[in-house]
Amino acid sequence: MKGSLDDLVLAKKVSLIFSLLPIGIVATVINSSIISVLMWNVIPNIWIISWLLAHLVFAILRIVMFTVFKSDTKKFQHVKRWKYLISFFLMSSGCIWGSSAFFGLLHSSVAYQMVVAVVLGGMCSGVAATYSALRLTYYSFIIPTLVPQIVLFFTMGTPVHLAFAVMLTLFIILISFPAEANHSIISSNYRLLFKNEDLIRYLRESNENAQLEITRRKQVESELLKSRSELEQKVKDRTIALSLANDHLRIQIEKRMRVENELRESEKYYRSIVETAQEGIWIIGENHRIYYTNQKMAQILGYDLNELKGKDACEFLDENQKSYHGVDRRVRGIRQKNLRKSDGTLVPVIESESSLIDSTGQFHVKLGMVTDITERQKWEKKIVRLNNSLQETNRELSEFSHSVSHDLRAPLHTIQAFCELMQDEYAKVLNETGNEYLSIVRKSADRMNELIGDMLKLSRVTRTELNRKNVNLSNVARDIINTLQKKDPLRSVHVEIQEDVFANGDPGLLRIVLENLLSNSWKFTRKKDDPRIGFGVDFKEGGAIYHVCDNGAGFDMKFKERLFQPFHRLHSESEFEGTGVGLATVYRIIKKHGGAIWVDAIKNKGATFYFTL
Repeated sequence: MKGSLDDLVLAKKVSLIFSLLPIGIVATVINSSIISVLMWNVIPNIWIISWLLAHLVFAILRIVMFTVFKSDTKKFQHVKRWKYLISFFLMSSGCIWGSSAFFGLLHSSVAYQMVVAVVLGGMCSGVAATYSALRLTYYSFIIPTLVPQIVLFFTMGTPVHLAFAVMLTLFIILISFPAEANHSIISSNYRLLFKNEDLIRYLRESNENAQLEITRRKQVESELLKSRSELEQKVKDRTIALSLANDHLRIQIEKRMRVENELRESEKYYRSIVETAQEGIWIIGENHRIYYTNQKMAQILGYDLNELKGKDACEFLDENQKSYHGVDRRVRGIRQKNLRKSDGTLVPVIESESSLIDSTGQFHVKLGMVTDITERQKWEKKIVRLNNSLQETNRELSEFSHSVSHDLRAPLHTIQAFCELMQDEYAKVLNETGNEYLSIVRKSADRMNELIGDMLKLSRVTRTELNRKNVNLSNVARDIINTLQKKDPLRSVHVEIQEDVFANGDPGLLRIVLENLLSNSWKFTRKKDDPRIGFGVDFKEGGAIYHVCDNGAGFDMKFKERLFQPFHRLHSESEFEGTGVGLATVYRIIKKHGGAIWVDAIKNKGATFYFTL
């Protein structure tokens, strides 16, 4: 999908409106049926039937419009047409609903008139909430729905009717504020989505690369820990033997005093833990009275330790949390809240709450462990700022790389042109050494041009937006092999391509994946007497796993971590040509599709590349 940012945002909002269209259709059918049943014995049935049929006809037309929209393969080009079309249908539906105001002219029941007005107001509330993505849509419905009812009530002139007319008028004005707010939020979110999508994707890929490096380092650390663990186990075995002998002697000596000492030490130990804990601890009894606090809790609240006992715990909660505290004081859980300090300021905390039950099973007191998270919140904000700065830096780096690659091509083309001209015009003038030097310059320029082309392709892959479709990969692979065969007609390669291999992805990018993998297989089987290349798919519990295999040069698996890095090659250029960018491009395309790629290879026996989408 291409276009200006406004066009992209509009397309997203129109798609959102259409995705919610079935809800409006169901609401229309149900509410119109309820009104029809309610008014059946109040006004002539022919009016009810005609009014209900009008709703059903337009409901069917909206279903047809919804179906056509879903099947439209060029929604983006037709987005403005769909915008005005759905607004027209909502305005038509609003006119039908507005016509129900004239039911009031056919009877004198104020109650029925008020019920109809309430139903219309409810419908307008639903439309304002559901279709607020587009300003034109909800106003197209609300105005023709409520204005006839307001006019009718003003015309009747009774105090009740006038009051309802004023309330409906205010309702139209007031409902526009949340609708406009939702409209602004949705528009802003979509704009941010399109602006940050590429940066987020690149950051995700960078993070995955970092995770791979972390995994490798953890494997090394694991081996070190294993050796350390074996040594520690030997020490533990000897320590256990000594400890058993020592314990036996200690038990005999302290047997009579153990119970008393353990109780005394236990009480002292736990009191020390509570008093020196880095978290605030308070115990709250019935009626929210503070039974106990430790020094840290008093410090968090800004009081002396002795000032808190007996106070109402609700005094330290802000107004929004007082009732909440009273209801949930017997429930276990971890909650974030704000506590009011002695100077009136609020401090953000996380409280772990536990209810202590007595022997009869009744609630006794609530134990709360409180952690001041003021500093943590400051660091979280700093991390967000640093993350935003990192994303901006990555974007600028990508743009710089793309610009440099383009700028290098202009002088390079000049070098190639002059080399070609010199070979055509001055080959006879130059001696053998001069012609050899000129040939080296031209080959180096061609090599540089190929490298820049691969860099540009890699940059474009990073920037390209996915356009997912169902792709017949068997046909793509067969076409690539035919092209390779035409370029090298003297080679005889046994190729097996599985039939009807389909995938959901970007057709252009998936073709680049297969071109790189199959051309690599074609290249690395060049020195084999019986070269073989295969492409297919296997289905396992996790889904489809595609593979490209060959019996070519292969490589040592200890170098597999370098395989998908740009400009890293496992074979010399004199042995096999290439720039070292192809597999890096494949890796980024697979990651862009949300998949994974890995390889299994044996040196001089071939390699198999697996990938998922």
